[in-house]
Amino acid sequence: MSSINISRIEAERFRIIDSLLSDLKIDTTTEVISEKCEAELEKKGFKPDASERTINNDINKMRAFIKEKLAGKLNEDDEVICEVKAHYTIEGEKTEVDELDSVANFCRETIISCLTERNNFYNKSDLLKTCNAQLEEKGLKNIGPKKLNSIMDKIKGIKEVPKCWRYTQPNFSISRFIPDTEMFANFQQLVQFLESLPSDMYDWANEAAEHIKESFHLPTVTEDLLSFDKNDNDNLKSCFPEILTAITEKRTITISYTSRKSSIEKEKEEEKTVSPYFLKQYGKSWQLYAKMVGSKHKYDQFSLERIVDYKDGEAPYEPTDIDFNEELKDVIGFTIPNHKHRVEHIKLLVSEGKYRFLLDAPLHHTQHLIEKSGKDYIVGIDVTPNLELEKQLLLHLDGVTVLEPAPLKEQIEDYLKTALRRYTGKDTL
Repeated sequence: MSSINISRIEAERFRIIDSLLSDLKIDTTTEVISEKCEAELEKKGFKPDASERTINNDINKMRAFIKEKLAGKLNEDDEVICEVKAHYTIEGEKTEVDELDSVANFCRETIISCLTERNNFYNKSDLLKTCNAQLEEKGLKNIGPKKLNSIMDKIKGIKEVPKCWRYTQPNFSISRFIPDTEMFANFQQLVQFLESLPSDMYDWANEAAEHIKESFHLPTVTEDLLSFDKNDNDNLKSCFPEILTAITEKRTITISYTSRKSSIEKEKEEEKTVSPYFLKQYGKSWQLYAKMVGSKHKYDQFSLERIVDYKDGEAPYEPTDIDFNEELKDVIGFTIPNHKHRVEHIKLLVSEGKYRFLLDAPLHHTQHLIEKSGKDYIVGIDVTPNLELEKQLLLHLDGVTVLEPAPLKEQIEDYLKTALRRYTGKDTL
């Protein structure tokens, strides 16, 4: 990010100035730039704040900004935007009817040639020197200022331009360095997102948001516009930043972990040194994918909520080439049972009301309609069966019935029988 902060209105003026400096047909004096900027800003719904003083300040800021962006590519004294001296330009190439002698005609052609070079700027002194240099090459007598004025008077379209601003490099544009309106809107959305993150887990987020607002002069939004589900587990809040840092820095950590296999009354902590690889959130929970020292598996899984303590590990970090987004694309949630992908085609009978819900919030990205069956719908997903899939099916049991595979259907039936016993004390209604 640049050390030179640019507000949204400045960015708009910079873009207008940039387009003017790139148009060689426009005499880009400060006055002309000011007038055109104010007209363009008003069209775009901005306050037309573009006085000549503002434009001069903008150009100086643009020069500094360009120098910073092109650091190492420019000499210290080089300028990409320069103030061009007062000079002459020409529109058209015809003389008056009066005859010109051979010397005058030769000078006329030289003057026209000079003034049609849009990247060079000639005042009368420059034109006189150029004409006389050309005459000397031809062995002809030099002309003086009066003769030059007489010749220029007979060339239509010549006009004197006061000093103005120009790019010194052909086809240069500052627009590739400055954010446009859409980008400013994106920055505003990013700020809102960062400010909505739980500060006890993402303590850097508010500081980052403030830096972005200051850098681009974004307005402060006082209302809460976003909300995320929060997990108030103290272990999660404590270990999340440190584990994420360890993943980024590719270093081992030693965690004190309580397994779900231990009883609630007598939770047993075990120290495990791991090479951390990946974090994933599902619902309100977070899962760490990491490889324990000495593990035979490609990776192991740990619930962040059950990590009660952590410290730097002493074992060397063991890298992985696993793309975990790819690794987990065929599962709902976290779990790959026994570390084996076993994608199965799951066929579900879905009620009309539940189908509308699943269209908005699919069970999985592979969800697809197989066929309509009366008022119901037969829907398929292709996933590795796991506990999270079973929980999702139970969540929707009022409108979703498992048709196949048989083992999954039987598992859901067992859950329902258990629930029935707990609620009624009976195996059947």
